[in-house]
Amino acid sequence: MEDRSGQAVAHARQANERWWSAVRRGGEAAAVIAIVAFFAGPLLALLVQSFRHGPTAEVLSFFAAPRTTAMLWNTAVMVAGGTAIALAAGAALGLVVSFADLPGRSLLSALVWLPLILPSYVVALSWAALFEKNGLLDRAFGALGVPWPDGSVYGLSGMTVVMGLTHYPLVYLFVIRAARRVPEALYAAARASGARPLRAFLLVVLPLLRPALAAGGALAFLAALDNFGIPAFLGIPANVPVLSTSIYEQIAGFGPSAFARAAALSLLLMAIALMGLYGFWLWARRDVSEAFGDGGWEGRVDLGPLRWPLLMLILAFLLLTSILPLVGLGLGAIVRAYGLPPTPENWTLKHFAAVLADGRTAQAAFNSGLIAIGAAVVTVAIGTGVALRRRRRPGLPWRVVGGLMTLPFALPGIVVALGLIVFWASPVGRLAGGVYGTLAMLWIAYTVRFGAIGVRSAEAALARLDRRLEQAAQMSGARLWTRLFSIVFPLIAGELLGGMLLVVLLAGTELTLSVLLASSGQETVGMRIFQLEQGGALTEARALAFLIAVFVFLLFVLAEALRRGGFKGETER
Repeated sequence: MEDRSGQAVAHARQANERWWSAVRRGGEAAAVIAIVAFFAGPLLALLVQSFRHGPTAEVLSFFAAPRTTAMLWNTAVMVAGGTAIALAAGAALGLVVSFADLPGRSLLSALVWLPLILPSYVVALSWAALFEKNGLLDRAFGALGVPWPDGSVYGLSGMTVVMGLTHYPLVYLFVIRAARRVPEALYAAARASGARPLRAFLLVVLPLLRPALAAGGALAFLAALDNFGIPAFLGIPANVPVLSTSIYEQIAGFGPSAFARAAALSLLLMAIALMGLYGFWLWARRDVSEAFGDGGWEGRVDLGPLRWPLLMLILAFLLLTSILPLVGLGLGAIVRAYGLPPTPENWTLKHFAAVLADGRTAQAAFNSGLIAIGAAVVTVAIGTGVALRRRRRPGLPWRVVGGLMTLPFALPGIVVALGLIVFWASPVGRLAGGVYGTLAMLWIAYTVRFGAIGVRSAEAALARLDRRLEQAAQMSGARLWTRLFSIVFPLIAGELLGGMLLVVLLAGTELTLSVLLASSGQETVGMRIFQLEQGGALTEARALAFLIAVFVFLLFVLAEALRRGGFKGETER
């Protein structure tokens, strides 16, 4: 009798375990489907919408129009020229800082990053203020008797140069990381064989850095193609259209075929991005991993008497590209009226007071902060869940989920915005809550766009966590949630918080998604600056942009401090 009772209990326990296992599998499948639909659904909807009806006669005539041809030419020049400038500046500076015995290399690297962390519209306004008539450079060169052209950064050439000088830190980052891994023995062997220093460097060292140059160049290419702020602030006033601003103009202009034209342009933008990435992949596909053997480049090249002149040259370049534009922006924000010279008798803080007291600006700041914080919490929460699942039971479904979460961050933001419009304005999107046209639409957009940061931050944090800590707690009888909240989360909290701050930084100052998705009364800070600039209130736009620059810098410093200090006490796996 007792045996039968024991068997019944065992069968009941097994049935209960099977039931809970089925529930877990069903919940996991539902989570995978929901995450895939949330992050990849908009892009799939855009593709379906674009190919459903095919190219209409009006869309084909639009592509054949002279303005469209000029727009494509402007885009090609801006993207190719900006990428070339970024490659040249980033590679040159990265190589010098990596191999030369320059003092103050940490300071140089910090100055390099400044243009990249600022929103592109702040960068554009800064360069415009620096180069304008009666601006900082005009006054300085005028004192030397040298004429300075008025408004010289507006137009295609100015957009191209500013684009390159904004994105060269991407190339610099890859070169710096790869350069110190180049085996110095290879260079020494070439020198011992009779090669001069420059020839040995060009024939031995530079080919090993080609993958790093290609990776940095690819990122600079995508960043230039995706950029909306610089063409909007420097191109629209000069009537120089590019792909990103043309898509915005089509959506803003309405019309019977406006969205069809915008969708066609977005597909063209995606095609150009993919072709560009393929080209950089062809450039970098040579395998040089075997050359990076044991050891790296330990020493520094002695520049001798050229050391200090080269340092002064680099500091002058960084002063021009990182500091002076912000100084020009600040001076342009404190003059009494646009066009006056930035001399002390013309200084005033009334423009800062005006934007701080403006109700629409306060509402925009509130909207940006609320949506950015909400997006940061959700992206890091979802990213941490996905990263934990991939760490504990890696499999194809969750690898696909992680990859799809990073896809919207890799694609041009304006393409993501169009996909979100198609998806959430469709019957399926309306059934899911009817969020299109509400503030929640921007929250969803930021979550989709920056989901990659959440999952990558969590994966990086978990990769540095010693598994033996969890195993010891498990052997002591601690359940999963106890292990997570008592061991895992406290150890990775610093890096997760750093990832959240990075999302807040990017989402809180974002412009591309906002300008296409926000309705009246739902403006963000980036949109407010765009409205002020387009409405002619340039000094107020500069004042608000300068405040944004200060906010971004402080938030970036805090995020870096958390990222660097988030792993005290842990050991490697």
